Amino acid sequence: MFWWAVNDERWTGHRREHVAERRDLEEARRVVDTRLEGMNELRRQIDRERSSYMTREMADTQHIDLSKRIGVLEEWRSNIVGKLSVIVAANAVIMSVVVFVANYVTK
Repeated sequence: MFWWAVNDERWTGHRREHVAERRDLEEARRVVDTRLEGMNELRRQIDRERSSYMTREMADTQHIDLSKRIGVLEEWRSNIVGKLSVIVAANAVIMSVVVFVANYVTK
C-alpha cells in the first residue's frame, strides 16, 4: 500500500506540473499575441502614413517647378531694382540741375 501511495503522489505531482506548464505556455502565448498585435498596429499606422508621403519623383518635379518660379521672381526683382536705380539717378540729376539753376538765377 505504501508503494501505491507514493506512486499516486508522484502522478499527482506530475499532473500538477503539466497543468502549470500549460498555464505558463498559455500566458506566454497571450504575451506574444499582445506584442504581435502591437506590431501589426504599428505596421498599419506606417502604411496609413506612408500613403500621405510624396514620392521622390513628385518632390523633384515640384522642386524644379518652384525653382523656375523663383527664378522668374528674382529676374522681376532685379529689373525693378534696376529701374528704380535709374529713376533715383535721374531724380538726383534733375534736382542738381534745379538747385544749380536756382542758385544761378538768384545771383
